[in-house]
Amino acid sequence: MPDPVMGDWEVWLETEYGDESKFAAQAIAMGDAQYRFQFLNVFDKGTEPIVVLNGELKGRTFAFEGEGMGWSGTGSGTIRGDRFAGTYSGDSSGKFEMRKVVRLSPTLGAKAPAGAVVLFDGKNFDRWEQAGTGEQR
Repeated sequence: MPDPVMGDWEVWLETEYGDESKFAAQAIAMGDAQYRFQFLNVFDKGTEPIVVLNGELKGRTFAFEGEGMGWSGTGSGTIRGDRFAGTYSGDSSGKFEMRKVVRLSPTLGAKAPAGAVVLFDGKNFDRWEQAGTGEQR
């Protein structure tokens, strides 16, 4: 069964004042039902996280605490399928909704470029070599 938390998420935040923001988040499994969410402005730009949350999953409920972007606080939410929704409070408060994102490589299934050495063709490892020997495995 796939991990219900780990992966990429699109995030919508609504503050107590009605302001809305959209972010990207990456959830990392830390072991023993512990996770770290790193909030980013966008995916794939190599930027530092703007907010980092650490928390624990108990059943479908995820409780967290964290800080970043001038905010420090706690919150919790419920994960159902590819949706995660809840509330947060601290220096500011509001609600959030997250949707899991499955991102695929744009070259998935494409033919290898001319001259490429295909190390794994989905069938065997015949093109692999033993490190330091030059011998094929």
